[in-house]
Amino acid sequence: MAKKKQNHVPVKLAESILNVYKSYQPESVEDMQETLKDTFCPLFEKILLGELTKYLGYDTHLK
Repeated sequence: MAKKKQNHVPVKLAESILNVYKSYQPESVEDMQETLKDTFCPLFEKILLGELTKYLGYDTHLK
């Protein structure tokens, strides 16, 4: 059986995020929470919008 080709994009994305956080020195828990929110909120919005578009069968922003 042939091996499935591995997608390296998620690995590269994770590495780039980790590289940013290596140089980041938070001063409080709130700083870290804000940074995580700023990093992952756009990602989650895109994921959920893609799922909604697939479920509805059309782009929600088209009128």
